[in-house]
Amino acid sequence: MKRINGNYKHDILRVSTRRNQIFNRKQLALLTRKVYVYDKMYGAVITTSNIKGSNIINVSEDDFNKFAENDIIETSDTGISFLWEYENDDNCFFLTESCSCNCIMCPQPPKPHNKEHLIRAQKVLSLIPSKYDKSICVTGGEPTLLGDDYLTFMANIRNKFKDNFLITLTNGKSFSNLEFLNKFHRLQLNSVLAISFCADVDVVHDGIVRTKGSFHKTEEGIYNLAKANEAIELRVVVSKLNYQRLPQIAEYIYRNFPFVYHVAFMGLEYTGYADKNYEMIAINPIEYKKELKEAVQILDRFGINVSVYNIPLCLLDKHLHKFAEQSISLWKNDYNDICKDCNLKNKCCGVFTTSDKHPYLNINPIKIERN
Repeated sequence: MKRINGNYKHDILRVSTRRNQIFNRKQLALLTRKVYVYDKMYGAVITTSNIKGSNIINVSEDDFNKFAENDIIETSDTGISFLWEYENDDNCFFLTESCSCNCIMCPQPPKPHNKEHLIRAQKVLSLIPSKYDKSICVTGGEPTLLGDDYLTFMANIRNKFKDNFLITLTNGKSFSNLEFLNKFHRLQLNSVLAISFCADVDVVHDGIVRTKGSFHKTEEGIYNLAKANEAIELRVVVSKLNYQRLPQIAEYIYRNFPFVYHVAFMGLEYTGYADKNYEMIAINPIEYKKELKEAVQILDRFGINVSVYNIPLCLLDKHLHKFAEQSISLWKNDYNDICKDCNLKNKCCGVFTTSDKHPYLNINPIKIERN
């Protein structure tokens, strides 16, 4: 998430540029260059004025311009974290670091559950204006491990935001439990479950997620969700361990899960376990252009909605450009200097800033001859 360094008292606040809000000022961080005496009623005042006060946050002009109306921020002794950027379409509720898998390429290695993550998410949800109309993502860790707390949180989101696109990132295993599946289905959330699917055979899938029996539990969860008429997306993270099987994975998905809402093939983000296990999993997208093209074409030919995430256009076969999405969250998205000369930069996902230790060495601008 986007951050600004500093040392402040702990709070979670909604940014506002308007002084005409009478109620709940203690929940607001007023964004203003000029500070008045009565501004002490706000939870915080973010300003470029070099003044002191118990609720004053002095920032540089550059940092001042990073804030926007209705952003949700957390202040602490380590700085300011942007928990929800109101104008962005890639915000997430992070519920837990706990997980029932231990994926070899996970950018967010699992840790024991800390209830503060759920408390923070509940606070953020309460602060987001009800007019918010963008997509909403719930993630972890494995958020479904929270059981009834996860279900309650999802219900609270849907009660507040009736029509927003709602998606949970999950390994799908919790839905192999029919009692949990039925509780989820009764909520009638009209949401999408984005399920990690690493391979078409159990030994490869379980080897990647490093948890025995995961393939069959995930598959059972997928079938249970399908029987309940829930929307399912499958996400295939491509690595050295599964790239050769991409066509077989596509064929398996079509033959066994033709009901899925969407399939995404995803490039690696080299942070967390992916950085630690780099030598075991690393592969340049150039090396699997052929397999990825075949896999995408198989699903497309069978009428399954398919996309490519996290891979720059110059590393893809040109026939896959129409399937590529600008998928990297803005706070960790960038482009190489050489990309300024690319005619397709505004359509390209760019690269992860979190993968700076392992940059792609063969990125080249795409030049389109114009008549």
